[in-house]
Amino acid sequence: NNTDECFNIKLTDECSSIHQTDECFNIKLTDECSSIHQTDECFNIKLTDECSSIHQTVECFNIKLTDECSSIHQTDECFNIKLTDECSSIHQTDECFNIKLTDECSSIHQTDECFNIKLTDECSSIHQTDECFNIKLTDECSSIHQTDECFNIKLTDECSSIHQTDECSSIHEIDECSSIHQTVECFNIKLTDECSSIHQTDECFNIKLTDECSSIHQTDECFNIKLTDECSSIHQTDECFNIKLTDECSSIHQTDECSSIHEIDKCSI
Repeated sequence: NNTDECFNIKLTDECSSIHQTDECFNIKLTDECSSIHQTDECFNIKLTDECSSIHQTVECFNIKLTDECSSIHQTDECFNIKLTDECSSIHQTDECFNIKLTDECSSIHQTDECFNIKLTDECSSIHQTDECFNIKLTDECSSIHQTDECFNIKLTDECSSIHQTDECSSIHEIDECSSIHQTVECFNIKLTDECSSIHQTDECFNIKLTDECSSIHQTDECFNIKLTDECSSIHQTDECFNIKLTDECSSIHQTDECSSIHEIDKCSI
């Protein structure tokens, strides 16, 4: 209950008892993971001995922890990587994702996020909470600063003026998106008429909004789905994500996240 996140999984017996803010993603929980509690995140992994002691908010994603990572603690995030020497000293909230850190990135500190990229000259000066994801920064993006996120895109003229915390990902921005501002997130989509009015913190991800989704407002997240009738009533901060809910997950409510699904009757709760 509460904020548990169920993503892309058929809950196993071990996971059915997960409670509070634990996140169970794409995994058949192993014995090591079954005791995970509170806000630990177990994603797509068979926990190794090094990871079994991870506690609190540490995130272990898709990895067999290496010696360098085994000492990671608190809120560090280790994603899909074999930590290199440059990354082994990363501490606190730095995020190291799917990368062999380059010289430019080795000095990244605090909350900077380095994702799947070989930092280019434009990105090497990025600092604080800027996120650089899978991109060769273009001239338009090189001036991005603070918390702006540039994802997988060659910024178009419409997007080049995006500022503050807007996220523009994997898209060729069209006229509807050019007015998006503040914290609205536009990911991997060609905005449809229904999405052009989205505002504030709504997230539109990888979808052609259907009639059911066009009324979504506030912080609802619509990800990679064609909303079914059951999901159309979801509101506020509920997340509907790409999953076929199993019996164990059917009682999830409030801010739970349901991913990768064809929503069924149990999700209408």
